[in-house]
Amino acid sequence: MKLVDANIVLRYILDDAEGLSAEAKGIIDHNSTEMPMEVLRLSETEK
Repeated sequence: MKLVDANIVLRYILDDAEGLSAEAKGIIDHNSTEMPMEVLRLSETEK
């Protein structure tokens, strides 16, 4: 299991940096991942 931070999640969602977004997609799509609760809480407050 891999721990991912906000940078990886944002690159995956936004797909705004070609190389980094592809790397983030590979990490999230091909591994069992876990996110710190702070990342999840931040995403809820931004809605």
